[in-house]
Amino acid sequence: MELKGTRHPVLAWVPIVMVATGLGGLAGLTVNSIFAMLGLYLPYFDIFVGSLSGALGLIYVLKKHHIPVRGLRE
Repeated sequence: MELKGTRHPVLAWVPIVMVATGLGGLAGLTVNSIFAMLGLYLPYFDIFVGSLSGALGLIYVLKKHHIPVRGLRE
């Protein structure tokens, strides 16, 4: 299977998932900093949001290339 001009699917998927995880972690860190300024403490919030966005990025890539994902509608 070729994705975006590469013969190795991992080379096409990994950058998308890593960028989604990084941006999600950055957004989670920003929100967590705002919550800290308000006096709320949410431990591991940025890690949770980063992991969630990475998983959603992987699901997006798999669905875009019509690879079935168990538990999701076609």
